[in-house]
Amino acid sequence: EVLPRQNCSTSMAGNGDLLQPETLEEIFRGEWQDRDTKISKDALRMACALVELFAEEAIVRTIDSAKSEDDALVDVNHLEKVLPQLLLDF
Repeated sequence: EVLPRQNCSTSMAGNGDLLQPETLEEIFRGEWQDRDTKISKDALRMACALVELFAEEAIVRTIDSAKSEDDALVDVNHLEKVLPQLLLDF
């Protein structure tokens, strides 16, 4: 059964945070050339919300792809089919 879409404040994990802001900040820091680069808490929260939305949309579209093919299991092939359009949509 497909879970209903949820907003960023009530994620599928139930605690409101699928992705901890600290985790995303560490990912950003690993890519920044200048170690003095900073990100505001608001910007970090928005980035987390965007990543969560992207992941949730990928899950929903992948499940829909499997359903359209009458497959009982979702696998990476279903994700590969929806990923190009998902990237264009974001």
